Amino acid sequence: MTIPKLVLSSPADILAAVPYLVGFHPADSLVVTGVAGPEVRLTTRWDLPVASGDLDRLVALLRRESVTAAFVVGYGAGALVTPAVDTATRLLHAGGIRVTESLRAEGGRYWSYSCGSASCCPPEGTPYDTQRSQVAAEAVLHGLVALPDRGSLRRSVQRCGGAAMRQVTARVAAELRAMPEPGAPLADELAARFVTEGLARVRSAIGLYDSGGRLDDEDAARLGLDLAVVRVRDEAWALIDDR
Repeated sequence: MTIPKLVLSSPADILAAVPYLVGFHPADSLVVTGVAGPEVRLTTRWDLPVASGDLDRLVALLRRESVTAAFVVGYGAGALVTPAVDTATRLLHAGGIRVTESLRAEGGRYWSYSCGSASCCPPEGTPYDTQRSQVAAEAVLHGLVALPDRGSLRRSVQRCGGAAMRQVTARVAAELRAMPEPGAPLADELAARFVTEGLARVRSAIGLYDSGGRLDDEDAARLGLDLAVVRVRDEAWALIDDR
């Protein structure tokens, strides 16, 4: 995947970018992003707490991608995040990779391990909002997606279809073929109802996926056939936005 150039000039920018680099909004996670010059080369993530030895290959992985600097972000409570960030930072320094920033984020606030000034990094943390970030807007504009959580990402890449999906699709298609031909009694009324129900299914599907959900085989089959109708397809295009 080609990663667009995102200008990261502050901790808040980094926190806005990370969900789009890993594909979802992390929780109880350690994220390390390696860069070479102005380019992001690699982003990798671990569940917290990190198991003993899990970070041992970190430097070799970054070197393989010609990484010269990295930023480290831990998501979660301090007791969970700090040991992992400390270990990752130590390994990076020992491997000759510069750590440009190390952060902990929790509850809409962040703390910097790299900054010791209370004037810019207060003990109670600094609030940030990824939804209002220019970085997030740029990421979306370039086609990057940040799903609500890891479970949503896992579901999005699970295989779907197969024999069960083909059976459902065949059954739904048979129902449609049984509808009256144009000009037959009630044909226009049934066609109008089909379009109305198709539009409702489009709206429902958009809302479902926006919240991290997933259509079952039945709904997916019906939606696929709905979208063969130009009126429903055009409405779908109109309703889908960058978000």
